[in-house]
Amino acid sequence: MKNRDIALTDAQRSMVEANMDVVRWAIRTSIQVNEQRYGFGYDDLFQEGCIWLCKAAVTYDPDGGASFPTYAQKAERHRRSKARCA
Repeated sequence: MKNRDIALTDAQRSMVEANMDVVRWAIRTSIQVNEQRYGFGYDDLFQEGCIWLCKAAVTYDPDGGASFPTYAQKAERHRRSKARCA
């Protein structure tokens, strides 16, 4: 799935909008923002985080037992660990 191909329902879009703090949390707690050294500033990381939050909304199953913010945090950690291994 390419980033531009993410199609959200109205309910998924509302979930994403209500949980933007999950993206801020991920940047603040686990990603070092140093544009001089790595080339990625806060805005770049925030935009990337919004993309993974949309992907998490698409794959989220409310019957799975986890709240959406919890699911999104785990999905972000998994994505980050895959990126480190690549």
